[in-house]
Amino acid sequence: MLVWPGVKGISPSNKFFAITALVQPLGLMKRKMLFLIAALVCQYVSDFTFLYMASRGLPYVGGVVDYLYLMSYFLMTLAIIELDSAFERSKNGKTVEVNRSI
Repeated sequence: MLVWPGVKGISPSNKFFAITALVQPLGLMKRKMLFLIAALVCQYVSDFTFLYMASRGLPYVGGVVDYLYLMSYFLMTLAIIELDSAFERSKNGKTVEVNRSI
């Protein structure tokens, strides 16, 4: 359970909505953070699939789980690189065009 001061806890199904509520005021890095959250969701799906298949005795080398892990770590790497580049651009004072249509 995710516990915040003054709140007893947030159910796991509401964690995604709590994280996206925190992302709303970010502005410049909003798209980067949403991409990072999508990578985390992909990681969650990979872990869940592995645990489910392991409990049934179904995983094998080169199977679906390995592909899901490959994709989730690739997305996580891209998300962290994009987040770092946006942070460096904002730290150096370079202007970045923000798409306000989202």
